[in-house]
Amino acid sequence: MNKKVFLAAVATVGLIGLSACGSTESGGAQKVGENASAPAEKKEQKPQVFKVGDVVKLGDMQVTLKSAKFVNADQYTPAEKGAVLAIEFEAMNAGKDELYIGSEEFKISTPDGTQHEDYFGFDDGFMNENIASGKKITGKLYFDVPKDEKYEIIYKPTFTLSDDKATFEVIPQ
Repeated sequence: MNKKVFLAAVATVGLIGLSACGSTESGGAQKVGENASAPAEKKEQKPQVFKVGDVVKLGDMQVTLKSAKFVNADQYTPAEKGAVLAIEFEAMNAGKDELYIGSEEFKISTPDGTQHEDYFGFDDGFMNENIASGKKITGKLYFDVPKDEKYEIIYKPTFTLSDDKATFEVIPQ
């Protein structure tokens, strides 16, 4: 009888521990700051869409798209879709453990829903980085896109148990 009680207690403690681990950083992308020129909007029953300048927190990672602008393609690497969109971003690790961020975690699409590729014509394009606790990095992402008025960028962290992602509306300047 004591053995059954002991096993039940161990199982209960294990389930409580697992449920606590699963819920510590859940809840989706959260806006924790914003660009001074961007008006605050509250949308309900739709996934929140962030703008350039918004500070977005996913777990312990805080990501900000700082700017979006068209740049000239490299003379030796033409843009197959017609334009190169440069996105400058900042990422900060607000947690205790080192975090990974990589260019493959950012996907861009045009309003018609077509996803487009990265552009690899410049040496300063961001690839990947491990960010130490309390540290931040900046980088540039380049995308080969058709010229359009706006784009959607989805940031979805790779090495996480969560399916959380952040969606940004990007209007090039």
